[in-house]
Amino acid sequence: MIVIKNQYFICLLLIIGTSLLSAQSSGIRGTVYDKETSETLIGVSIQVEGLSVGDASDLDGDFNIKLSPGTYSIKCSYLSYQTKLIKDVVVKEGEFTLLENINLATEAAQLEQVVVSSSAINNTEVAILNKRKKSANLIDGISSVNFKKIGDSNAASAMSRVTGVSVTGGKYVFVRGLGDRYTKTTLNGLDVPGLDPDRNSIQMDIFPTNMIDNIIVSKSFTADQPADFTGGIVDINTKDFPERETFTVGVGIGYNPAMHFNSDYLRAPTSSTDFLGFDDGQRSIPIRDGEQVPRVTDALGDINGPRGMRYREILNDFSNQMQGIRQQNTMNKSFNISYGNQKEWKNKKWGYTAGLTYKEDIQYYEDAEFNLYGKPANPDLIELTPFEQQMGDFGVRDILVGGLAGLAMKTNSSKIQLNAMHLQNGESKAGDFIFENSTVGANFLAQQYNVEYSQRSLSNVILQGKHLLSGEKLNMEWKIAGTHSEIIDPDIRFTRFRIPDNNVGTEVGLPERIWRTLEEDNLAGRVDIERKFVLLSKPSKLKTGAMYTYKQRSFKIENFQFLGGNTQFEGDPDELFDPENLFGPENPNGVRYDALFIPSNPNQFNSSVFHFSAYVMNDFQLMSNLKGN
Repeated sequence: MIVIKNQYFICLLLIIGTSLLSAQSSGIRGTVYDKETSETLIGVSIQVEGLSVGDASDLDGDFNIKLSPGTYSIKCSYLSYQTKLIKDVVVKEGEFTLLENINLATEAAQLEQVVVSSSAINNTEVAILNKRKKSANLIDGISSVNFKKIGDSNAASAMSRVTGVSVTGGKYVFVRGLGDRYTKTTLNGLDVPGLDPDRNSIQMDIFPTNMIDNIIVSKSFTADQPADFTGGIVDINTKDFPERETFTVGVGIGYNPAMHFNSDYLRAPTSSTDFLGFDDGQRSIPIRDGEQVPRVTDALGDINGPRGMRYREILNDFSNQMQGIRQQNTMNKSFNISYGNQKEWKNKKWGYTAGLTYKEDIQYYEDAEFNLYGKPANPDLIELTPFEQQMGDFGVRDILVGGLAGLAMKTNSSKIQLNAMHLQNGESKAGDFIFENSTVGANFLAQQYNVEYSQRSLSNVILQGKHLLSGEKLNMEWKIAGTHSEIIDPDIRFTRFRIPDNNVGTEVGLPERIWRTLEEDNLAGRVDIERKFVLLSKPSKLKTGAMYTYKQRSFKIENFQFLGGNTQFEGDPDELFDPENLFGPENPNGVRYDALFIPSNPNQFNSSVFHFSAYVMNDFQLMSNLKGN
C-alpha cells in the first residue's frame, strides 16, 4: 500500500483539480427511478421531442443529452412503465440542467401518457428517503443537503441530529445508547482504522462535511454487513462526481466575545507547521536516530565520562517551555474550495472532482473546571464527593485540513471509480490551574501547568467498480481500499508546584513529559453479486459476496519523569530546565529525568488482525408493506 506524506498530499490534490478544468457544453442530465421500489431503472429511453436526439439510462439510472440553449420537452419511455413527458425544460448556455428523481410508474391496464411540468432541482434528501424505504433493515441517515442547511462543519456534529444516535466527547458515536465497543464505523462501505487504541469506532470530528455525500446508520443486522458490531454501523460515503459542473468557494469566520481577541488567551508553544495540523519535529525527543533513550543510572555511574556528557546534552536539548504563553488570540476561520464535472470522451462518461478544506477553531475558557469524583468508603453515603479539583484558564487551538480527489469512468453497463482522501488534524492545548487534592491522607493545594499537542491523520485510497453482467437482472460490485491512520501526541508536558512552598515531588506529582504514537495500516476489500428475480409475484433479490480485512497496528508510549532533587524553585515551570538547575558533576541532585519506558514492557506493542467472511442472503417482499431477508 502506498502512503502519501501529509504535507505533499494537499498540493497533489490541487494540481489534479486544476488540470481537470476544461470548457463545458450544455444539455440535460438526470436520474430515473421506479416509483414503487425507488430503485434506479436501467435502459430507459430518453428522447427530446421534435429532435432525433436522446440517450438511455445507464447502470446508475443516469442519462446525459447534449443540447443547445433553449426550451425542450423530454419523453421518458420504458417497457411495462407509463411514459412520462416533462415539459418546459430550460437549457442555458454552458450549463447542464439537472432533472433528478424522475419516477416512472408501472403500466396500468390502459396505457396513458402522463404530462408534467418540472423544474431542475437537486435534493439528495430524497436519496436518503429512498434508501430507508427500500431497505430491509432499519436504517437512518443524513445527507450533504442537510449539512448545508444546518451548518455543521464536521461529521460528529452532524451525526448528533440523526434519530437514535448520540455523540460523546464531540468525537465518538453511540447508536441506540450502546457504548463505543458496540458501534462500528466504515468509510465507503469498507473497514477504516481507528485513531484511539482504546476505542472501536473512529473519531468522527476529523471528517469535514463538505467532503461527505451522506452518512448512513444501520441499526439492525443483515448478512451483508460486517459481523463485529451489535449496536450499529455508521457508514461515511465521500462525494461522488457531480451530474453537472460545480465550482464552490466558501469562506467563514466565527466570533465569540468571551473567547476571541482576548489578550489573556493561553496558548501552547508552537512549531512552524502547526497551522497545517502537524508538528515539524520540534517536539521530538532530543536524541539521535537509532539512539537508545539513556537512563539516569547510566549517567550517575559516569558523570564526567561520555555517558554523563551525552546525558547532559540531551537535558539541554529539551525545550524549557513547560507552561502556556499569554498572547492575544484571533477568531475562528474556515475556507473550502471544490470543483467537479463530467464529460464524454471516446463514448464514455468521465467524471472528476477535487476539493480542499481548511478550518481553524480557537477556544478559551476562564475558570474552567476539570474534577474527579468518587463514592465515599462509607457504604451509607451515596453522594459522590470530590477527590481532585482543577480550576483555571484553558486554551485550545484546533486545525483541520482535508483534501479529496476522484476520477470515474462510466458506460451503460459499467462504472469504475478511484478516490483519494487525506485528513490532517492538529490540536494544541494549554492550561493554568489551581489543583486541590481532597483524597483522605493527601490533602494539598498546587499550581498546575499543562501543555499538550495531538496530531491525527487519515489517508485513504479506494478503487471500486459496478458492472451489469447479464442485462439488468445480474450485477456485481467490488471495492478495494488501503488506509493509513496515525495519532501522535508529541511531548505532553505536566508540571505541578505545591502551594505555598513551590516544592515538586512524588506527593504532588513529578514533572512529566510523554510521547505517544499509534499507527495503523488497513487493507480491505469486498465483492457483492446480486441477482434479481420474482417471488410470489413480488420483486426479490438474491445476494452473495465476500469481505476481506487486514490490519496492522503499532503503539508506543515513552514516559519521562523529571526529578528536582533538593533544588529550590520559585514557581516558574520554565526554570526547571535552566542550566544551573540541571543534573551535572557540580549538581548531582539537580533536575534529571528517568525514562519510565522500557522497550520490553507493555507500553509498546505490534499486532495484526485478519478477517475473511462470506454470505448468502435473499431480500424478498411478502406483502406490499412487509419486507424481509
